[in-house]
Amino acid sequence: MRAMLVSLALGAAFTVGCSKGGNMNDTPDAPVSPADANTLPKCSNGLDDDGDGKIDFPNDPGCLNGNQDDEMDDCPSGPNCPQCGNGVDDDGDSKTDYPADPDCAGAWDTTERGVNTNACGASVPIYPLPNTLVVDGMIQVGSSNMISNCGGLGPETAYQVDVTKPIVMVASTDNSATGIDTVIYLRAADCTTELTCNDNASMATTASTLTAQLSPGTYYLIVDAAKSTDEGAWEMSIVEYPGQGEACDAQNPCAPGYYCRMAPGDTKNTCQPPHCRDGYDDDSDTRTDFPNDPGCGSPDDDDETDDCPNGVDCPACANGKDDDGDQLVDYGTGSNNDPGCLSAAQPVEGCGTETDVMTLMTTGTVNGDTTGFTDNWSATCGGSGYTDALYVAQLPQLDSLSISETVNGSQDVVLDLFDKNCGSQLACAYGYNGSPANITRTNVSPGLYAIVADNDYSTGPFTITLSGVISPGGRCDVPLFTSGALACANGSACDGSICKGNKQCDDGVENDTDGKIDYPNDPGCSDPTDDSESDDCPNGPNCPACSNNKDDDLDGKTDYPADSSCTAASGTNESCNSLDGVTPLTSASVTGDTTGKSNDFEPSCVYYPGQPDLVYQVDVPALDNFAAKITTNGWYSDLALYDASCGGTNLTCSYSSLSQGALAAGRYFLVVDGDYIGDYGSFTLNVSGTIAKNQSCEGALAQSGALTCGAGYSCKGNPGSRKCSPAACNDGADNDNDQKKDYPNDPGCSSTSDDDETDDCPNGPNCPVCSNNKDDDGDNKTDYPADTSCKSAAGTSESCASIDSVIVATTPNTVGAIDATLHDDFDLSCASTGGLDQVYQVDLPKLSSITFDASVQNFYDSIEILDSSCGGTALACNDFPSTSTLSNLAAGRYFVVINGYYSDSVGTYLLQISGKIASGGACDVPLAVNGALTCDAGLTCKGSPKTCQP
Repeated sequence: MRAMLVSLALGAAFTVGCSKGGNMNDTPDAPVSPADANTLPKCSNGLDDDGDGKIDFPNDPGCLNGNQDDEMDDCPSGPNCPQCGNGVDDDGDSKTDYPADPDCAGAWDTTERGVNTNACGASVPIYPLPNTLVVDGMIQVGSSNMISNCGGLGPETAYQVDVTKPIVMVASTDNSATGIDTVIYLRAADCTTELTCNDNASMATTASTLTAQLSPGTYYLIVDAAKSTDEGAWEMSIVEYPGQGEACDAQNPCAPGYYCRMAPGDTKNTCQPPHCRDGYDDDSDTRTDFPNDPGCGSPDDDDETDDCPNGVDCPACANGKDDDGDQLVDYGTGSNNDPGCLSAAQPVEGCGTETDVMTLMTTGTVNGDTTGFTDNWSATCGGSGYTDALYVAQLPQLDSLSISETVNGSQDVVLDLFDKNCGSQLACAYGYNGSPANITRTNVSPGLYAIVADNDYSTGPFTITLSGVISPGGRCDVPLFTSGALACANGSACDGSICKGNKQCDDGVENDTDGKIDYPNDPGCSDPTDDSESDDCPNGPNCPACSNNKDDDLDGKTDYPADSSCTAASGTNESCNSLDGVTPLTSASVTGDTTGKSNDFEPSCVYYPGQPDLVYQVDVPALDNFAAKITTNGWYSDLALYDASCGGTNLTCSYSSLSQGALAAGRYFLVVDGDYIGDYGSFTLNVSGTIAKNQSCEGALAQSGALTCGAGYSCKGNPGSRKCSPAACNDGADNDNDQKKDYPNDPGCSSTSDDDETDDCPNGPNCPVCSNNKDDDGDNKTDYPADTSCKSAAGTSESCASIDSVIVATTPNTVGAIDATLHDDFDLSCASTGGLDQVYQVDLPKLSSITFDASVQNFYDSIEILDSSCGGTALACNDFPSTSTLSNLAAGRYFVVINGYYSDSVGTYLLQISGKIASGGACDVPLAVNGALTCDAGLTCKGSPKTCQP
């Protein structure tokens, strides 16, 4: 037996199973003594505390239970006096009030009519609705006896609602005491006919809120658990407002969604529904209410006004034209009616080749069936050749939108999202083997959207679920909000028509006196959370492109909202139509995340279209080359480069990375896209490029180092006019007056791109060995160019032919990097050709063993050990891991080459050196003194000079 406790606002409790007329067992069994009267609650102290001739519970109509400490009531004639205490035979059975009328559970009972305890089935308890209009309950795990159109698989409790005059009732479990997922619904007197229901008042809660217009009669209000496994407490409040046509004033306000005003022909104010469902032709155009009046966007719209049939704002379904060329015209035009029009206010007559009737979504969940439908659509991600069904959703401005399609069993399912004309596919999702197909989008513009449900390889029933978060400033007077599918964003609330927040850019207030309110309308609002509307538009230097009164992209459309590429007045780009906005690139590296983003582009190299993408604006001078690379956390990505139109065919497209030859100066766009279904997530985008000779190096990408001048050139000049000019080491001049010009002749020039010839040769401490007038390697050849191992006068080793400096290793651990500043001087036998390299010189004593380890890195590298010639056959070469160990090595000079395995392998590494000095080997060399080398087992460092000895 399921336990159920129903308590009133003041704490009264109905005994389980108690019906009207039964003994509530709350009256004291014995007379109350005078001493006890002063300590007991007034509803059980044996006194007539309010002087109405009625004493205590259940005899006093002001007592809801024996524990109540107040007998006050307005009986017998007050508006709040319950029927069982008002002195009237309300149900006409010749029995008046409690206890004479057996249908009265007490003088507090609100109705003399009996409760039909079996109306909803023997297992569903039914209670009279108390006049407190707040009830509490506890649901334990159990199965449902009734299932609402809104669901409800758990145990339920019903309340009999007896209505004597028209009311609007609002019942809600959206209270702090509700701890479970509830469903509430209202049924007619037979408890079978369901009048309305609600499951979840908004996305932010699992509580429910129901609003119903009720005529006099008996109804059953039912609280249900959403799932059979739900268990816990709930609290339901019931508020009664004057019904439609009933008198109203400040003391008797109308229900939410109703308006206190004078209806046509009336002489007093009464509660009226919105103009678009009040039964009157409010704008005198001979069309009444939704869906007939083109001024009515929904039944809850409170304005029928329109400029049809010839005005510029008249919707397509009421303008008297065959807008979609199917020989059918508008909504509700008799035999010529266009089935693509679901209402006269619909801004489009249909979706191209759609031949089945479209359905307007007004709730977050719809159930459909493709059986018997036509195959009108072939989605890019599947569904070709199988029947489909089309739904239309009118959406306000949304921060986010989620749409899901599910089927029973193991069928594959396809879900497609189109614009209002079904001419542009916005997203496509596939669900395999019974899994749902999910579409998520952010920053959704207001308007009409088409949703196509398609069971791939089959036909049959399906369910579409839609939810979303309305942007602050977005409209909340739409059916999808009223039904709970859409909710205002956190920090904002619906004021009746608009979701308003507490920031300047979402508060519905004109804060900067420019005539534009909130995001996305005010150019000073970067997003709804921005707390300043300030801007210098339209003529200030900081006014964004989408508000500067200019047609920046020369497409004949200017600014937001006229230019569809502008997603907000604060948009910085008129030429790229991305719902997620466009991010200007200003540095070599940027991070992003495509999760939940829109599908705005289909690059040519994408394997499976329909994946979310992001767009980056790239402003460049004339370039010799340009490259971009994506690093992800495991998902497959594609990169595409578009020209300034940000559309059409991409210039180049490649998986993970791309390279482009010469580019003319101008604006380009990089699109980061997913390659296959489910490919989205976080990523890092890196860009690089070489600026052409004598071209500007002023831009943000050049100043950040992402774009660099080509070999022999450097960024020179005064700020504002800097360009890639010949570097000091490539200009043909002796800039430091040492009688040597440029690279490779001047020891101050490390490369042709070096812009400083200064050096302290031949005798200074910083003079490189290839210019110090010494035969450093004892081969009877001195300096550059006589010693062929010197690649330039700036060479740091006479024995190793490396363009880059040779680093002398003296410690156990050395952190290094392979980057674009290095050259490819060595082709390692254990790596691919073209990898950049860095060379280390190691001077070693006699060794029994030594290990060189560069396996600690964040890229693929290889390691090679060379003898004193720094060439010829390698002593060792290893990769994966890049570790080499040599035994019985003679004393002398050796070279270690760290090499990028591939031509584009760059990153940091740690070179670790450890070894054992053989007997007689010197132990006073830097590598030994610093701990990299130690004496072999059984040997000790001693003597003068110090050697490893027994």
